[in-house]
Amino acid sequence: MRFQCSHCKSVLDIDDCEYGELVACGRCNAAVAVPMSPTSTGALLGDFLIVKELGSGGMGKVYLAHQISLDRKVALKVLSTSLVQDAGFIQNFINEARMAAALNHPNIVQAYAVNADAGHYYFAMELIEGNTMKQVLQNSGRLVHEKVLSIATDIIAALAYAWQEAKLIHRDIKPDNIMLTYDGRTKLADLGLARKITGTSEDGNTEVYGTPQYVAPELLLGAAGDIRSDIYSLGATLYHALSGGYPFQAADLNEMALQHLYTPLLPLRERVPDVPAPLARLVEIMMSKRPQHRYQNYEQLQADLARVGKGQMPLAVLPDEAQRPVDMEANDPMELGQAEPSAPLTSDQAGPAEPETQAKATSSVIKLGQRGSKITLGGKGGSGSTGKATLVLGAKGESEAPSSPEAESSDSGSAGSSASLEHPSTKPDSSKKGLIIGLLAVVLLLIAGGGAAWFFLSRGGDSAAAPDNATANAAAVADSRLTKLQAKIKAGAPEPEIMLELLQLAYEVEPGTPDYELLLKLAGPYLEPVLQTTRATQISEIQSGWSRRIEDFKEQKLREEEEAKALAEQARKEAEAAREQKQREEEARKRAEELEQTKQQIRDTVVQCATQLDFSGARVPFAVMSQSSNEEEKDWAMMWLSYIDNAETLFLSLKNSKDKVAGVSLRIRNEKHVSQEWKVSTISYNTVRLKLVKSGHERRGKGQEEEEQEKSYELDQLAEAGNEFVLLVQAALRADGRESEFDNLYGSFLLVRGEQAAGKYLEAAMASKSILSELPLLRSSYVKTQVERLKIRSRGSAIRYARFMKQSYPDEFAPYEEEAKTIIEGLSK
Repeated sequence: MRFQCSHCKSVLDIDDCEYGELVACGRCNAAVAVPMSPTSTGALLGDFLIVKELGSGGMGKVYLAHQISLDRKVALKVLSTSLVQDAGFIQNFINEARMAAALNHPNIVQAYAVNADAGHYYFAMELIEGNTMKQVLQNSGRLVHEKVLSIATDIIAALAYAWQEAKLIHRDIKPDNIMLTYDGRTKLADLGLARKITGTSEDGNTEVYGTPQYVAPELLLGAAGDIRSDIYSLGATLYHALSGGYPFQAADLNEMALQHLYTPLLPLRERVPDVPAPLARLVEIMMSKRPQHRYQNYEQLQADLARVGKGQMPLAVLPDEAQRPVDMEANDPMELGQAEPSAPLTSDQAGPAEPETQAKATSSVIKLGQRGSKITLGGKGGSGSTGKATLVLGAKGESEAPSSPEAESSDSGSAGSSASLEHPSTKPDSSKKGLIIGLLAVVLLLIAGGGAAWFFLSRGGDSAAAPDNATANAAAVADSRLTKLQAKIKAGAPEPEIMLELLQLAYEVEPGTPDYELLLKLAGPYLEPVLQTTRATQISEIQSGWSRRIEDFKEQKLREEEEAKALAEQARKEAEAAREQKQREEEARKRAEELEQTKQQIRDTVVQCATQLDFSGARVPFAVMSQSSNEEEKDWAMMWLSYIDNAETLFLSLKNSKDKVAGVSLRIRNEKHVSQEWKVSTISYNTVRLKLVKSGHERRGKGQEEEEQEKSYELDQLAEAGNEFVLLVQAALRADGRESEFDNLYGSFLLVRGEQAAGKYLEAAMASKSILSELPLLRSSYVKTQVERLKIRSRGSAIRYARFMKQSYPDEFAPYEEEAKTIIEGLSK
């Protein structure tokens, strides 16, 4: 393993060592700890010394590194181990990275080198002083349209250059890969690193490596993509910058990816009405679902972008079907087989495209993967912790087998037969007998149950009012029919025939007459079986009903018992979960308190050391936390270390700078509080030497032989002087050509010393909310350090400074007020 000695800076190459082991440096013989991994601080990959981790993404991690041979800082991207296993990807990665390194454009992050060491593939590139577009959007929400136009102009210029010079396509344009420098420039990062857009997994499914928030629809269908895919992703990025949100909103990556295919884009001005109409139209053309509806080359896009910058509408046409959902059932879902784009552009807009560009953009057909493929999407922001999501694309209804014509015919025939009507057979069946017996049973039951009066009265209104002779005639007829019925019964006539006769007589015979009694005797033998059957059926139904009720009751009782047990178990689990949750919350609270105490102790140490200009000492408390497995703690430590680095950078621009800032004029009050002008002559290490600039009156009143008056201050003294120190810093940065970094560097310097004035400069440098939230927590650290420093002040200065802290930091100074009085009383008058 190769790493650098932290004492003499020589390179050690030791094979038989373990991570974290102490070894002796062969040059200075000092004890040196072996880095914890090949990418830990102090380790070497090729010509690059790892300084610290800057961030991580879908392809790997990015480190601040120092290129030893050229003595410069670089950003070093180290690929993740999962990508290293793919030999084909690694070869493409190396080829395209080398092509990207050959490009030199002001809007492309310059690539320096690509290589492998200790099993790790790395890509060295220009270190950009600034923030990613993603970080800016997280802090500001969205960007003003003038800034978006500027960014679009720079990025399109970079993409056009990469295509013209090396036929390179980015394939993963998103806010993470757009850098905004502190001096107002825009740079495109990771060109040549997003080579693997599609591949085939072990199970034969298509895998797509991209970012679902900005991915072009054709890439989701397995297409290789071309410059129009980059135009779509850039359009989605600009949409996000102008609206403050993703073009499509969804709970997970699957749904978000599918919306690029199926969901029409919400017009930009409906989401944010103040976006200029020309700019909104340009973005919506770029985000057309089908490549042929977008800009076909960068020349056309740049020409329309120039028009938009002047407030004019683009010349390109936005087709009505630009946002029509993709039909997955079609043989060509994206309609890529068209030879000409469906969104025509005027011929005089940008001139003819280059032949090779045109061939790539319009006349060629992008080849799509098979429908039903599984798509694996990379990128953060997903629901899964791995940053990948899987979705399956297929035509609607593919899983349903279509019905055959024979089956449809069979179904139709069966339906027709079941609905047809047939003439009933003339042959009597058993149901006829049942019907007759049922009717007879109803009549006989009415008679036997005492309902005969109602029954016979309801047969017709004319019977009761008929003359007596009519009644007598009816009775005679009935008597004759009863006699005949008796004869039929004796002769063994068919039962249905007898039943019909009994039924007819039941309507005719009057209750209370001898014929009525005879009718009952004749009907009795036929009535009894019906009654017995009816009784048995009713009893069976009653018994079955009670049996069902008993079973239902048992089941209900069992359910109630099970529900009671389930509720009791649920209550027990909820109580247990509540206890565990309370215990976890208590443990988390204690850990948070302990962590906050640790953080406050670290803040105290940082402010104390930084006030003494000991920046190495300020870094020491972060040694353990910066290697923590807890991401939150590690991020906090890395954030502070970066601002300590900035503060030290500012300090080193002044320390031992000789005559770099010679001639800077400072106004300093003397013992009589008279303001005098002094000029810097030289800075030797931490000592600033000044010469008094005498007024004309003073020069006339003194002899020429009198020597010039000089005095000196330490840098830590001048750092407390405020305006005088600012003049020195500005002059030093101006001499170094870094004047644009003043807000960031000076704000960092004030921050690590605990001075609240840092907020103004850090806000101007677009610092994160996380570091700005640290300022109020530094008040007590600042007061504690300044009370201790009263011991090295003069009595008058100490009294003034104590009065200042009491007025500006009343709550923080109160615990130290008595200590301050004791210190001041001990100072000589």
